[in-house]
Formats: sequence, C-alpha cells, structure tokens
Amino acid sequence: MTPSEYQQLIGFLSKKFDGIDGRFTGVEGRLTKVEVGQESLRDDLRAVAEGVRMNHEAIERTRSEVAHNRESIDLNRVEIMRNRESIEVNRVEITCNREVIERHLAM
Repeated sequence: MTPSEYQQLIGFLSKKFDGIDGRFTGVEGRLTKVEVGQESLRDDLRAVAEGVRMNHEAIERTRSEVAHNRESIDLNRVEIMRNRESIEVNRVEITCNREVIERHLAM
C-alpha cells in the first residue's frame, strides 16, 4: 500500500468513524430523552397509584358509614314500630276510659 493510498484509507475511515460518532451522539440524545420520559412516567404512575389508594380508602370509609347508617335505620324502624304499638295501646285505653266516663256521666 502506498503512502497516498494509506492517506486515502485513513481519510475514508475517518469520515466513516465521524459518521458513526454522529449516530452514537444521536442515539445517546434519544436515549437520554427516553430515560427522562421513563422517569416522568414513573412519577405519574406513582401519583396514579396514590390516587387509587386514596380512593380505595375513601370507598371503604363510605361503605363503613353506609353499613352503620343502615344499622341505625333498622334500629329506628324497630323503635317506630314499638312506638306505633304503644300509641295503639294508648288509643285503646283512652277509648275504654272515655266509655267508662260516659257511662258514669249517664248515671
């Protein structure tokens, strides 16, 4: 190989390596963007997971409150039924007492 051919080969390889270096630089830049995007997505995913956890806790609290309210409603229904029965007994007693009073007044 002559010195001129050697210089041509070195020039040719230099251009090729410069091109390869440029491509590596581009790949590194894109890789950096992907890494930044991945970190951003990771942060977003954490925020979504936290929101899901908080919603789950709120739903569980609401379920507990609804169950407690149902129990209270059931107890109130029982109390209302007892009060209705007591009112009916009192009404019957009042009716009986009125009849007794009317008989005494009629005498």
